[in-house]
Amino acid sequence: MSQHEIGSGVGASSDWQAPLAQAWQPLPPQLPYRSSHKVWAASITMVAGVALMGLSGCFLIGILAMTSNIVMSGGPLPVLSSEAYSLKFYLYVLGLVFCIGGISLVGIGLRWMARIMK
Repeated sequence: MSQHEIGSGVGASSDWQAPLAQAWQPLPPQLPYRSSHKVWAASITMVAGVALMGLSGCFLIGILAMTSNIVMSGGPLPVLSSEAYSLKFYLYVLGLVFCIGGISLVGIGLRWMARIMK
């Protein structure tokens, strides 16, 4: 076999180098970096935190409706059973958890906004 027969055919050096040289082009100039997606993410996080705080208020209004005369028109305060007391406890816990979650989400969103503004 001659040298020409070994180098020709599939896998020859000139066969794979030509398409690679054509595909290798310098990158076009890049646009300036924009952080608008980060601003949107931080603002959505803060809106979600405010929504969680509003939802915690709904739980607390449920407690108010159970235990006061504001919702009912006059009459004595209702006597609560043990199930009503446990529901009241769980509503307080859920209200507290959602309020803490909302405050933390607003804090995280504000921290992200502060990082973006630097």
